[in-house]
Amino acid sequence: SAERSSSVTARALMLSAWLAWRIEGAAGCASALPLAASAVERQHEDAELASEAAALASACQDPARARAWHLQARSFERRELLDRRAAAEARRQAGDAEGAARLLARATALYPEDGEARRDLGVAWLSAGQADRAVADLQAALQLAPYSQDLARSEPILAVGSRSAPQRAELITQAWSQLAAALDAKGDPANAAAALERSLLARAQASPPVPADANDWLALAERWSALRLHPKAVEAALNATALATGDPVEGRRACESTLRELAGRPHPLAAELQALLREAGG
Repeated sequence: SAERSSSVTARALMLSAWLAWRIEGAAGCASALPLAASAVERQHEDAELASEAAALASACQDPARARAWHLQARSFERRELLDRRAAAEARRQAGDAEGAARLLARATALYPEDGEARRDLGVAWLSAGQADRAVADLQAALQLAPYSQDLARSEPILAVGSRSAPQRAELITQAWSQLAAALDAKGDPANAAAALERSLLARAQASPPVPADANDWLALAERWSALRLHPKAVEAALNATALATGDPVEGRRACESTLRELAGRPHPLAAELQALLREAGG
């Protein structure tokens, strides 16, 4: 076909470009770079070809072309990865979670630095009832952009830097919540509660902070209480109280939850909580 012929021609041009550079060294760049440019133009959506051209430009000390072809390759990779993720999600929604996981496993092998593809893989394993695999992949995703704070300014495939702080906080919140669900499915309630706490803290730590829901903190307080981790339950309930001060009903529930956790134990905020509870109608 014409498409296959164009691909073969583009590969032949790129091979010729590399041969010119290898045989003639720096002097060969004058002929190698135009050949590479022709190859990329003929096969204009081939990420691998654009990456090869970028490498050749770097070898020929042409940073402008190297940068342009590198960005072109990343753009093609982004499109390809989005297509793979969309196809996998369509399979998962259709009930073929294991098929989705297989597609995403290939995507993460090709793009190991992309946290969202790895998160999708974890979600697919969770839908397939493979909690151990889901936990492993979701934990791995949280070490990658856009979830890892250390990598927030890197150059990931999916243009994390263009996202607003609230959008990124929402992504991180979702990933930690999904990890909590996987840990629950695995039978690890303590670490599930810790993951939920991280999901709520991601909102508070965004710049500017993204408002959280007092009910979410109350639900977390109940989890900690069920685990008999009373200091953590108090901390979560206090966060709920701070968020619910403008709502008498939620404020009452938050104060009652906190005081219930204290259960007579001395706490510097006990008197303040009692006062808030009275103001809320308790």
